[in-house]
Amino acid sequence: MRATRPDEPEAPDFVKKLMAWGAGPRASLNLILAGKARAALRGRYHVAVDDIQALCPPILRHRIIPNFAARSERMTADDLIEKLVAEIPSNEKLLARKTG
Repeated sequence: MRATRPDEPEAPDFVKKLMAWGAGPRASLNLILAGKARAALRGRYHVAVDDIQALCPPILRHRIIPNFAARSERMTADDLIEKLVAEIPSNEKLLARKTG
């Protein structure tokens, strides 16, 4: 969630440029809980990156506020979340790092 906060040094450049406000600690807690529920509903005992990626839009949508620069480019919170999710490594990328 720190990557959604424009004042954080590790935030991606587009976050610093396009976000006025990022997600707080409760967003992390809700992603964890929702991820566990989604995994359980799919018969798994573990949360996968795909679970988190699927849950980001509904959990982060009202917690991320685009700034004027983003709004002037007609970007919504969903557009910014989509860019953030693209930066989360997929299971394939994680596996490639471990084996490569």
